[in-house]
Amino acid sequence: MGEEKREDGVFSVEKERGNFKGRVFGFDRRDVIGYIETLAGERNRLAQENQTLRGKLEALEERLAQQEAAQEEPSAQEQMDEAMNKALETLDTLRADFDGLLGDVRINVSQSKDELRSVCEKLDKLTETLKAAGERLGALRNGLGERE
Repeated sequence: MGEEKREDGVFSVEKERGNFKGRVFGFDRRDVIGYIETLAGERNRLAQENQTLRGKLEALEERLAQQEAAQEEPSAQEQMDEAMNKALETLDTLRADFDGLLGDVRINVSQSKDELRSVCEKLDKLTETLKAAGERLGALRNGLGERE
């Protein structure tokens, strides 16, 4: 050990290693108390540093958990994109349905126009027939009126 005997009979030993000046009947009390106070101060400093580091670790672990959760959940943009895609799919389906219905309506309109033309032609013929019948009836009345 690095012991040296001084003139007063005290052995000098390095305090950093926990060794104290020896006396004939034990250690120097002031050296022991000083050493204990130094160790206590160092222990307190390390405990405080440990507590600070644990707090930082907890904060970092919480941040990491939040980031992992955020990566698992779709972002607002992803949700909007998904909703937009569904809306576009629905719009395409509605357009296809509309186009089909529009085709049906055009066919029905075309058939209705044909039927309407046919009815109009029949009405025109009926009107001509009724007009001719009215003229004959008028002539018959005139002929009956003259005979009387």
